[in-house]
Amino acid sequence: MEAIEKRQQDLEYDQRRMIDSVMEREFKKINIDRLIVQDQDGEDVLVTDENQIKILVANHFQNCAGSVNCEKEIPDEWTNEYKPKEDILKSVYDEVLFPITIEELIETAKMLPPKKATGPTGITYEDIKLTIEPMKGMKNISRKKPLDDIVKIKFGEDIIEVKPTPRNSNSRFLGVWISAFNDNSHVIQQIKDEISAIIKNISCRKGITDKMMIYLFNMLIIPIIEYRSQLYVIEENILDSLMAKFRSFFKNRLKFARTAPNAILETNWIYNLNNFVANQRQAKITNFILQINDTGILGRIMEIRFLNVQQQLLLENHPLYVIDYKLIQKIRKIKNIGFKYHFILNNIRLMLENKFSIADNAGLLTEYNIEGGPTLLRDVISDDVYIKNFNMLQENNLIFVDQITTLDKNYLLSIEEMELKRYTKLISTKRMSQEHRKSYERIIIDLSCSKISFKIKAQIHDKMLAIDEIYNLKGTVLLPTTVLPEKGATIVSRITRGPFQNRTIFGRVIKTEVDSKIIYFSHFETLTDDFEKNVILRRCEGCELGTLNAEVFKKEIKSKCLIIERIDSTFLLSPNRWNKQHHLKRLQKNTYYYEGISANFYDEALRYNYAFNNNIIEHRLDNGRMIQYDVPINEDNIDKYLAKGNRYNISNQRIKQIKDRIKIDSSNNIHVYIDGSVIDNGSENIKSIFGITIYDDKERLIDKYFSTIEQWLTSTKAETMAFFIALLLINEDKNFIVYTDSSNVIKNYELLTNKWLSTTTRDILKFDKNNALWFNIKEILDSFTQQLEVIKVKSHSDNKLHNKLDEEIRSWYNMEDRLANTLIKYNTEQYKFPIMWNGYIIEMNLRRFVRLLSRTQGLEKFLNLNRNWRYRLLDVKWEIVFSYINKQVIGETTYKTDRFISKQKRMKVQRLIEEIPTIEQMKKSSYEIYQDFKCVFCYKKKEDFYHVWTCRHNRKILKQIIKRTIDKLIGLLKEYGATFDESKILTDINKFDIFFPKFREDKFNFIDLIKGIFPKQLNDYIEKLGVVGKKNIINLGTELLQYVMDETKQHIWMPRCEKLKVIEKNHGITEKDKKRSDINIGKEKQEDILQRPINLFGRYEDLEGVKEYILFGKEILDFTVVVNRSVLEQHINHQEDKINVDLQNNTREKTTHS
Repeated sequence: MEAIEKRQQDLEYDQRRMIDSVMEREFKKINIDRLIVQDQDGEDVLVTDENQIKILVANHFQNCAGSVNCEKEIPDEWTNEYKPKEDILKSVYDEVLFPITIEELIETAKMLPPKKATGPTGITYEDIKLTIEPMKGMKNISRKKPLDDIVKIKFGEDIIEVKPTPRNSNSRFLGVWISAFNDNSHVIQQIKDEISAIIKNISCRKGITDKMMIYLFNMLIIPIIEYRSQLYVIEENILDSLMAKFRSFFKNRLKFARTAPNAILETNWIYNLNNFVANQRQAKITNFILQINDTGILGRIMEIRFLNVQQQLLLENHPLYVIDYKLIQKIRKIKNIGFKYHFILNNIRLMLENKFSIADNAGLLTEYNIEGGPTLLRDVISDDVYIKNFNMLQENNLIFVDQITTLDKNYLLSIEEMELKRYTKLISTKRMSQEHRKSYERIIIDLSCSKISFKIKAQIHDKMLAIDEIYNLKGTVLLPTTVLPEKGATIVSRITRGPFQNRTIFGRVIKTEVDSKIIYFSHFETLTDDFEKNVILRRCEGCELGTLNAEVFKKEIKSKCLIIERIDSTFLLSPNRWNKQHHLKRLQKNTYYYEGISANFYDEALRYNYAFNNNIIEHRLDNGRMIQYDVPINEDNIDKYLAKGNRYNISNQRIKQIKDRIKIDSSNNIHVYIDGSVIDNGSENIKSIFGITIYDDKERLIDKYFSTIEQWLTSTKAETMAFFIALLLINEDKNFIVYTDSSNVIKNYELLTNKWLSTTTRDILKFDKNNALWFNIKEILDSFTQQLEVIKVKSHSDNKLHNKLDEEIRSWYNMEDRLANTLIKYNTEQYKFPIMWNGYIIEMNLRRFVRLLSRTQGLEKFLNLNRNWRYRLLDVKWEIVFSYINKQVIGETTYKTDRFISKQKRMKVQRLIEEIPTIEQMKKSSYEIYQDFKCVFCYKKKEDFYHVWTCRHNRKILKQIIKRTIDKLIGLLKEYGATFDESKILTDINKFDIFFPKFREDKFNFIDLIKGIFPKQLNDYIEKLGVVGKKNIINLGTELLQYVMDETKQHIWMPRCEKLKVIEKNHGITEKDKKRSDINIGKEKQEDILQRPINLFGRYEDLEGVKEYILFGKEILDFTVVVNRSVLEQHINHQEDKINVDLQNNTREKTTHS
């Protein structure tokens, strides 16, 4: 027992020893009892004093690494050698991204000098040569020809045997397990092993309390799991199943029933057992935001990976802005294992599932924008067809609908017409593969309504944007006949003169004259419709286009219809086909079949090509007309950091006006006083105003500025906003002195301007408040060249100018509707991707905010339990409820624990969730034993939670307890300093529903008090009586609930348990019988236990508490009251409607009967 008590005390005073004791860790320690050192004369001295040895050893390890690295100055004669070159040929980088071949490695290794080694590692170049040479035998390794179990590799004269890692396995690198195919199965197995290990260690230890188990799991297992899974985002259902084993063990160890809801464990207000899902959410989202906003090599790597994702997934813009939950689901169905476990995609999915997004960055949207469209293929092609044929789309870079349509967007292109597009990989001598041909044909069937012309379906055509605007040829390749095609090649031309000018015609080349830039060709007429995809051409026997030319040149050229045209207006029908004299698709004499092309396709291409070349139609990029990106160029800080808002918001113009007034002022020194405040904090009427007053050297007022703010309203934000606006007003030719009473502003300013510290993105994101705003401030401070002095003013001191500003701000609260909000842009170079939640910029420590979300979700999960449906309609003071549950003895601290504290809390929670071991509760696990049992007192009714207290045997006892409870409440009110009329207090208290002895669904009653529920109505009454301080009211309520717990336990529950023991003994029921599981689960048990009504009315699902926290600064627990009021109104209306319907039905039945 002494060892158990010591282990329990260690949780409070020495957690490390407690962990070592439970986990059976070996204590390893190096004892240095003597040490030889050299004195000042170089003589060896033996040191045996323990304290002196510690000092000498510490000093040795502090200095053994040498001096700190510092920058080296480059001598003048070497400056030019190290000076960056201004001009470098782009071709230098052409082969940088090409994969390095084994041959290149071997060739480079041969050039390494002998008898030398690399500096950092000390590995000799001879060893490197020996390592690279065996790679020759690995060139032919593939999935079809894997390596043998043992691979023999020759290193010089030695032969060593290497056992290769299986391709579906993993390897450990720097403590992290890595899979070549990014499979996370090994991490899942490691998590299972860790959970099994801690369960095994706890199981064989006596005296392990609830707080000890929670501490071990939260502080030992959670960090290990977070480290092992840092490269993977694991599915939430998998993580939840991994937690199930420990949750079950935890409940069993504390003697909870298996039916006890998991919500009591994972809400921080009760047991605060961290879970894998919440921890993954906190770690992954925080680390991902740090990675994408990194300004060093990590950030550059993320940029490259984003570009790769954009290319792989055919995205029209940056993945963070384009990918939504619907697209994620579509991507995961594509048969590509790389997408399933893709780190970036899974992080984006995790953000989307938790309503996180990234604020728009105009610069990045322009940089990553893919010109074209704007209608996307994935939006018009059915999901099944898009997923099945994604590989074909990917290989041919097909993103937008207009890439596969004619210029007028009325018809789809055929495969042969697609070959004429620059962005496809089909422009080659080889035809499209059979697989890709089938894929494209499936897309044509999905989008078109005609097998002959490929006309687009009307419903899809309506979805397409800007259908009648054409600004370029959409990548169509028109190959001019200046390439000197062979005689007989098929061409298409646009007539440039004569009465038939601008008419498109087909023909076959007879001869070309390069010097005169003229081509002679035979005219062919079309026998098919212009929109039909398979064109049939027949040699013209003579028409108004070429009869005259044929007659003139009949001695030189044999043709009945000859066309003479300029070479630059004549084009080959295809770069790859129909360019020779002999045509394979000959139908009959002088009639030819051209598969897959239409006359309309060439007519459009030539017509618009002519219009663009002659500036008849403006030629520009597609998205330039659709999206106007506001990318500021050489703008001042005001335009860069402030949004203009609407025409009624003049803050932007007002600040510019003030800056101009400062500029023309004659003073060299400008004194700026800033301040801000908040009123009605924690309510819907919360208001926040900040102000700035500007004075010259002689304390003459130059101007002043006042504004309101929205979201994350605190006095700290108001003062930070004032400081931010003051920085925007600074002119380069003047000295500015800023006066503030905010310690937070002074602290952060000194941190950001400290020359010896480099403030990283991670550091600013760790700021408790307003970190998004401080990124803007840091960028402004980094750009300053002039002097800025920030002076701390004592709040409400004798500084008259600052006090005057404070008074003016207070006066503005009565007319704050006349002030405009100051709207901010959050897009600095160091914070390119500002993170948002539900459309709100996150302005606090990111990990703490995600933890706040997780805790609020845990609270909602608890409140949404079916058994808590009444408390979603009634106003409960949950702070008192949770304080009572977590406080068992006087002076209890977070880590103080023993067997009594653990058991007492378990009993309170069992009452709260209505799972004390009543007969009906025990039937859930031992139905065969207790199926015929009734109430142990009245023997008539089922003994459930409510019947225990309201049984007729206990009615008189309960009324006595209620009377004593009211007396206890009056005594506590006196103790905590309440003032009241003793003659009236009893009458007032008896009016409260909470002291009513019988159970009622729609109102409070004393059974709720037994459960540990404290009504807000009673809390407000206590506050009204003059109990000062929120803490005192919570303590009073906690003591009252504890009194009710002790009284009902002593006078009702304990006698009931003693009587049950007697009954069980009479029936021969032993503890062993109770632990035995039921052999048969009968129909009676299913109907009696499992078929319980589910009440989903008034559920919390939108994290209202977090929204109230952001908008009004409310505490998380306060949101339930606001929501309950609206829900209660709905419930009352619902009940009234139900009553009216019942009355109407009864009236109809009576009328029918009559």
